[in-house]
Amino acid sequence: TVASYTAGATEATFTLPAIEPGDSYTFTVVHTVTSTGVKTNSATALTPTDPTPEPDSDTVVVGAADLTTTKVRTSGATATVGEDVTWLITVANTGDATATPVTVTDAWTAGLDFRSTTVASYTAGATEATFTLPAIAAGDSVSFTVVHTVTSTGVKTNTATALTPTDPTPTPGSDTVTGGAADLTTTKVRTSGATAT
Repeated sequence: TVASYTAGATEATFTLPAIEPGDSYTFTVVHTVTSTGVKTNSATALTPTDPTPEPDSDTVVVGAADLTTTKVRTSGATATVGEDVTWLITVANTGDATATPVTVTDAWTAGLDFRSTTVASYTAGATEATFTLPAIAAGDSVSFTVVHTVTSTGVKTNTATALTPTDPTPTPGSDTVTGGAADLTTTKVRTSGATAT
């Protein structure tokens, strides 16, 4: 709504009338969205007698990814101490925009040791690992495996959550495995008669 302005591909300059002390000036700017993702728009007012102007900005999300993580154990519900357990993690994007970048945070309770993964880029600590995935287009999914070793008895919980900037409420996936000790039973059978001389 400003009469005097110049506009380019990524920036516009507006010439406003004088603003008296205590007054303000308001105008509107209209943009057309041309792609999905997070768009940021910043405005800064400049005048010779104000060396430190205060800018303001706003963002709009065009289209949104909607990530759902599922975690499925490929082995049994129980495992002995020292046994490896493999989980298949699948991240599905059911939204209407590509999810990028995508990171998966995988957290587990004590009694599991991280062993390996099929993801090339990751960091792993004592109780949490972070995996970097490629972009996931709307309607697509990415799957990978994670292997842990059971180090103690009891129920162990493992939860994975996929994160991307345009999905503020991702759906995590969780699974458990029960670590048990080996249970040995010995049988003894006499191969001769009940009596012997």
